[in-house]
Amino acid sequence: MFRKNRLLIILISICFISFLNSLSFRNESSVKSLVTKASVKGNRKKDKANTVFSSKILADHKINNFAFYLFDEIHLKEKSKQSLVDPAFNYFRAKLEYISAENYIKLESSNRYYFSDNSNLIQIVGTDQIVNQRYVQNTKIQSRNQLDSFSFEGYLNLRNLGYKSETSSMDNDLYAQIRAGYKLTGKINFYVLGNHKNDLNEESYLNHNQYGMLLDYHHRIDFFNIISGSFSYYYNDSESLDPLLKHYFTTKIRYVKRIGNNYSGFISLISNSCYDENNAKLYRISNLLRISAKYSYLTNFLKDSYLMTGVKFSPENETSSVFLENNQKLWNQLYLNTKADICFEYFYKYEAGLEFLSSDRYSFQIRYQYLDLLDVMTQNAFSLGTTIFF
Repeated sequence: MFRKNRLLIILISICFISFLNSLSFRNESSVKSLVTKASVKGNRKKDKANTVFSSKILADHKINNFAFYLFDEIHLKEKSKQSLVDPAFNYFRAKLEYISAENYIKLESSNRYYFSDNSNLIQIVGTDQIVNQRYVQNTKIQSRNQLDSFSFEGYLNLRNLGYKSETSSMDNDLYAQIRAGYKLTGKINFYVLGNHKNDLNEESYLNHNQYGMLLDYHHRIDFFNIISGSFSYYYNDSESLDPLLKHYFTTKIRYVKRIGNNYSGFISLISNSCYDENNAKLYRISNLLRISAKYSYLTNFLKDSYLMTGVKFSPENETSSVFLENNQKLWNQLYLNTKADICFEYFYKYEAGLEFLSSDRYSFQIRYQYLDLLDVMTQNAFSLGTTIFF
């Protein structure tokens, strides 16, 4: 009996080691130094310095139609004397997928666990209660199926929220979605769908049912021109929502243009509106205009280099923003990446970094980031990081 058990253990060990050898691993580690200067109505407070360490391990394996993924991240932050919050956590995610031409099935489980009792302080939605979040756990099932011109999709997510509180019962949420579609033509698709959110507790204030329809259009005129758009209507049933949002409409229009092989860009407009059934009036909620352009060098030396810029404008929200990003190959395997993201009413964000690709399996990064939340705070962040494939 002992020999049989030992033989079984050896066989299991060999299978497990073979499975590990078949996985592709990637590790990303970084150390970041943060210097934050907070302000309240323009009165500057003393600078606050923190050190953040994070390490991520990603593993995946594919065989035939199946794909398996593992992800784990450890995030450690030095607790400052000025802060009551110590957001050190471990985030783990496992995912199994089945992929074919007509079917897609995904099983996924994830857990974000906070190490310290001084974890993130959050407010329970719909209440005045402040609690310490201990963990967030999600279990998801998703399926997509294609049958001739028909398509079906289902989604289910059970979320468990752990709080450091004996009085809170709002620790479970259930999300469900079902969608059915029909391809009217090669360019037009029609969908009907339903969404359900349940807090799984005695109170139903935050429960939400949503029913809707979507008409989608996509036309690739040629390699250089693509036009797409959609119109959707949703009926919202929830005690927590403003009655004006019961009937919700969204219209999207997008045009993509390529000029040669180097230049590309798009312009899009998203419009949201609602219908007040009591007064029989249609109200405009917001419009969002986005314009973006990209230049890719596409030369032998600068094949991974590009310059990209864009703007966003929403008159109803009284906000506008602009961004600029450049990825430039300097020498051999050395790249310079710079970013600027400016929302004139809320923040200014600038980033610059160097990345050296020493081989196909190893890279090293140095990055600096400056963030100004106008009258709230400013932050300087300097980080060192590596990425390893094995």
